[in-house]
Amino acid sequence: MSARLLGFALWGTTALLVLHAAPSVPDWIALAVGSRSAAGLDAMARFATFGYEPFFLAGGLLFAVASLGRRALGRSVGR
Repeated sequence: MSARLLGFALWGTTALLVLHAAPSVPDWIALAVGSRSAAGLDAMARFATFGYEPFFLAGGLLFAVASLGRRALGRSVGR
């Protein structure tokens, strides 16, 4: 697999995972500052907000770190 294709796949996966979790960010912020309570969320929103969306965001951030690390490693090896 070429380096360019691998980089595209890493950044594409990062974007998909972060964009999938993005709609839950306002709920997390509202819950964190206390302007909304978990009781105000319906069952599906509660499950999404606390159940699986954090894993999508964490996965996206980990893919971003891996992408940046791969880029930094490539620059240091190329010297």
